[in-house]
Amino acid sequence: MSEVDIKNISLEGSLRIEAQDALGRVDATGCIEYSNETGKCTLHNVIVKNRGIDRSADNQYWSGQIERSESFHVILHGNAEFYAKDVVFAGDMCIEVPDGYQYIASEKNGSVEFDKIKIDRPSWSWKYTAGPDDILLTR
Repeated sequence: MSEVDIKNISLEGSLRIEAQDALGRVDATGCIEYSNETGKCTLHNVIVKNRGIDRSADNQYWSGQIERSESFHVILHGNAEFYAKDVVFAGDMCIEVPDGYQYIASEKNGSVEFDKIKIDRPSWSWKYTAGPDDILLTR
């Protein structure tokens, strides 16, 4: 994941955010074309609650081979974006956002709904400003 903006999250269980093209697009020859057209995720005031990792399984944490009873999993393909604000994600859920789309999650009448918007370029990216002792990130 190259671009993530998380504020005020409550996590009980497992949360996975995965960007298929974290550094940019891969061309026909297999070379990475570095760009800001990468997976982006925004989670503000979000609650994630699920059963998470299966602790009774023979998990190989060092290699990423982890059995989960339940998980909230977001997969971003290419220039995809996922945005959630004031939402509760409960139980086992996998959301795949295709290249060129932004999914906006909202909670209505106790259930999560998704608006799917076609995008032709990233809607945001971090701007880095280097100071003498730190680096400031702004959107």
